[in-house]
Amino acid sequence: MQVPVESAPRNRVLVVDDELSVRELLAEALDAYGYAIRTAGDAAEGFRIVREGETHLVLSDIDMPGESGISLLRKIKAFD
Repeated sequence: MQVPVESAPRNRVLVVDDELSVRELLAEALDAYGYAIRTAGDAAEGFRIVREGETHLVLSDIDMPGESGISLLRKIKAFD
């Protein structure tokens, strides 16, 4: 039996970027494809969201003020 698309669980994607316009553009595009989107403006906020659980994919900017996207992804890998 197939689960109707409306009731199927949505994959959760976290978009991390210091530029609001980029976060909004990616979130809108991914939402249109049925993904549940969370956004973060920096690595610290992104890591906090990942620690809350239920994040299936992280899309991160590399060059952000403060902690870089590479550093964030390393922390996430060590955490999970």
